[in-house]
Amino acid sequence: MIPVEKPSALNRARKKKVEAMKAEGDFASQLKTILVFQHIDKHSADKMDNSFRPKKAIFALTGEKMSLKDIAFVIKLKGFNGLYRLFSAYSTVSHTNESGEAVVIFQRRR
Repeated sequence: MIPVEKPSALNRARKKKVEAMKAEGDFASQLKTILVFQHIDKHSADKMDNSFRPKKAIFALTGEKMSLKDIAFVIKLKGFNGLYRLFSAYSTVSHTNESGEAVVIFQRRR
């Protein structure tokens, strides 16, 4: 299992098609805010990436309200198309460890 601590490391690991990735701490808590997009489809991802008003487009398509901080985080993950590619290739498990920190595990789908 490869530990990832920032968006660029997650993107690199995804491109290398690693079997499992693990995010902990602050990065994992940021990832938890975007786990609502696990079941995003390609068409919706394109619409949200190309929108001039991303907050309104996200709310219209998903019913979820996102802050600008979360939208900036999604952009670091290669936008909503990047999320679509990530979540279509990996299944996720989110939990907290013994010390109360957030943990997100990505396991490659077969």
